[in-house]
Amino acid sequence: LAPFVKGQFQEEPKVSETKAENKKKLKPENASSHAHTPVPKQKVTTATIGAVGDILIHDRVYIPARKSNGSYDFNPMFRFVKPYLGKTDITVANQDTMSGGKGIGLSSYPSFNSPVEVGDALKANGVDLVTIANNHTLDRGEKAILNALNHWNSIGMPYTGAYQSSEDQKIIRILKRNDITFSFLSYTYGTNGIPVPAGKPHLVNLIDTTRIQTEVKEAEKVSDVVVVSLH
Repeated sequence: LAPFVKGQFQEEPKVSETKAENKKKLKPENASSHAHTPVPKQKVTTATIGAVGDILIHDRVYIPARKSNGSYDFNPMFRFVKPYLGKTDITVANQDTMSGGKGIGLSSYPSFNSPVEVGDALKANGVDLVTIANNHTLDRGEKAILNALNHWNSIGMPYTGAYQSSEDQKIIRILKRNDITFSFLSYTYGTNGIPVPAGKPHLVNLIDTTRIQTEVKEAEKVSDVVVVSLH
């Protein structure tokens, strides 16, 4: 039945009006009310996501990448995988070693520090975001982390799992593809026995189930899909 306003039934129908006539009068009103009801259109959209790693830079990886001018070029090493990295709408890489740069001295196992050019190659070959909460995050301390984060920011590469400050840590990293918003969180089981500097928990996200639950709920408020990376 069409909706009726309050009091519409208070008056008695005229004697001359038959039931058929009453139905005839009601019909247009009923049709009109339904004609203006919008019909929602269903929209289906999809997006693909891929993940690679660990990107673990031993000396046997960065020494061959060294150029005569002292810089590093890792792009040739990606030539066979670049087509795969670019196939998905979003590609995430777990950057296991901090790319703190040669300024503080490059190093290999067991305490890693990698050239910043690793980040340049990842971006050039199709990676959209890096997770950096790993057991090697604190290998070379706060300086290596901050150097790496400064470079990620300079090339416009989103990162998650280690941060410049507590304020930076509160910012949920999101990427949008095909009208779908993805958020990214990253945590590690530990840092090879190296303690997190006092008062600086933002330097690396450690696995804490209560905290993860809270941060997932926050991420759900700003995204359609929450991607959690655990190392």
